[in-house]
Amino acid sequence: LTADNASFRRQTSVGCANIAPQSVENTVLFVQRGNKRLREISYRLEADGFSSSDTSLLAEHLLRPGVKEFCVQRGSNFYVWLLMQDGSVAVLTLNPEQKVTAWQRMVFPGRRVLQIATLPSAEGHEDEVWFVLQNESAGFISLERICAASGYADALTVVRVTEAGRVSGLPH
Repeated sequence: LTADNASFRRQTSVGCANIAPQSVENTVLFVQRGNKRLREISYRLEADGFSSSDTSLLAEHLLRPGVKEFCVQRGSNFYVWLLMQDGSVAVLTLNPEQKVTAWQRMVFPGRRVLQIATLPSAEGHEDEVWFVLQNESAGFISLERICAASGYADALTVVRVTEAGRVSGLPH
């Protein structure tokens, strides 16, 4: 593959937001331009090419605030965690083999999600989901983890961040 023999062909006219796409099985998930829809693009034999479909069609109300970022939790199912512009979280459960797609909203009362990420677990099963949350009344920031072994949140450490950006309250 060189610059002389490389070529491309438009596969869809749907634009992508400035958020990195993620792969799930044989598809690629991406946030549509405007940040209000989650789409997947995959090869379709009957079309002899790639086509895009709206996976958020039944969850328009959950994505109304606009997607800020998203990540994929891998395991027996796939969970797509979408952080909204308002600090709320929407979760898409995917099981491509069984053609299962289910949406839910995750609520953190009194707290706003600032960032979200997934990491492989030490046990090697379901990935862990990590949240950076801000307490809306007290202003402190917490780091929380959800993984299959812990059930819900694993632990909470209160950290104070000064205006100068210094952090205190960590045990190490």
